Amino acid sequence: MPDDAQGVVRCPNCGQSFPVPAAGPTGPDSGNGFSVWVGPDPPPPTATPNLAPDANPLPTGPDGVPIPITAENAAAHLYWLQEEVRRFNGFVARQLENLRQQRAQIAAIESQSAATFATRYMELNRGLADLAARSEALDRREAELAEERAALGRRADEVQRMERAVQVRLEEIDELEQTLRGELEEREAETMRQRQAIDESLRELRARIPVPSEPASLLGSWHCG
Repeated sequence: MPDDAQGVVRCPNCGQSFPVPAAGPTGPDSGNGFSVWVGPDPPPPTATPNLAPDANPLPTGPDGVPIPITAENAAAHLYWLQEEVRRFNGFVARQLENLRQQRAQIAAIESQSAATFATRYMELNRGLADLAARSEALDRREAELAEERAALGRRADEVQRMERAVQVRLEEIDELEQTLRGELEEREAETMRQRQAIDESLRELRARIPVPSEPASLLGSWHCG
């Protein structure tokens, strides 16, 4: 509350009205923004309030009903509130530390992931380059095979033409052989006819020429003659 507050004020949250207390002693953490005393002036604490650090979220009586704030237990409530604030601040500090550690872990994981991603990206680029080189090599090999296949096709066509030419030549040779065989047979037949004619002529000549009865006298006449 402001220092010049007087009279009765109304809480902006719950709408309850209460008188502004006179200035008096406050707790050690009254200026930390977490607690404000709104009741009558409390007596100065003479001893540490008997509230355990792990007390209930709100101080309650034996019947479980929260203990209302009075001038006599205001210091205990204030101490409880300060302890709650301290525990809450510790909890927030631990949570912030956990968040900081998690952020550091996440940053380390992100850094490691980025390094792994960069490595994988480089490996992927190398793999893609290797695949591109292999693809180019395969394309060149396919082109070479296509050229060889075309050359083999041309060679096969040439061989077929040569085979057809050889077949035609063999047929011509067969025809020539048959023709020559026929001519040879005809010549042999003609030769046989001529030989028979010669033999016949020889027989006729032999039949026309007289054979001498006395060869010695014939020789002597030939010698004298």
